[in-house]
Amino acid sequence: MTVSSIIGSDKVLVDLEKAIQSDQNSVILLTGPSGRGKTWLGTNLMNHVQDAKHCYVYLTGDSSRVSETHYPLKQFIEKKDRIRTKGLGIVKQSLGELPYVGKGIHELIKDHDFKRHKKTIQDISPLKEHRDFSLHLLGLNRKYEKVIFICDDIEEFDAKTIAYLADLKSGFSQLGESFNISFVLIVNSKFNWPHQPAFGITSEIDLAPLNQSQIMELVKFWSAKEVPTEQLTLINSCSGGHLTLLKLIADHFKEAQELGTSQSV
Repeated sequence: MTVSSIIGSDKVLVDLEKAIQSDQNSVILLTGPSGRGKTWLGTNLMNHVQDAKHCYVYLTGDSSRVSETHYPLKQFIEKKDRIRTKGLGIVKQSLGELPYVGKGIHELIKDHDFKRHKKTIQDISPLKEHRDFSLHLLGLNRKYEKVIFICDDIEEFDAKTIAYLADLKSGFSQLGESFNISFVLIVNSKFNWPHQPAFGITSEIDLAPLNQSQIMELVKFWSAKEVPTEQLTLINSCSGGHLTLLKLIADHFKEAQELGTSQSV
């Protein structure tokens, strides 16, 4: 038994993979309440399929930076450049930091010669809105059969990044490039995210809140201890099924058991 099997994430991971592979330009909307494991699914999807055909680009939102322009794209490029400029020995140790996954990853650190495209990109909207990222994406597009964007907390992306991502296919068509791209858009279900029509959602996966049976199994799994029903009811109401909170509560029970005490929630 694992945490992912208890909360059903294993099956969702398989469903995500099938949805990506079934449509050339799939756009999957993944929704669910806070703490339901959406980010876990996004990051594990990158590690679940590692081959020479797929490349993953991971972008994440930050509620404190929504007013900034193109901040997820800048963050991606800054991280790539920071890793690339390190010494070779350090680079090899730092590959795990790269926000994409796939074979031949050392080659992605090398610069691509796209000087002849810079002027062309400057004339194409939306590519000109973020030229450095567009040039990097052009290199990934030529190396891999499909580029998969995982956009975590996309409801917290700035408006220009949303517009850029929604128009990517159109921009690369104007550049004369065949572009096979998929999106996994991760949205907290408490938000009424207004940009779904711009992306043309092809499939939706909604993660239901954890039920009391799942919460009971998780607390027992993490704490290795039987928990009284009345305490489980309290845990259910005060945690809201948030995985991080449940783990903290389970650790509390485990610590109390090891100390030989009978602390309650």
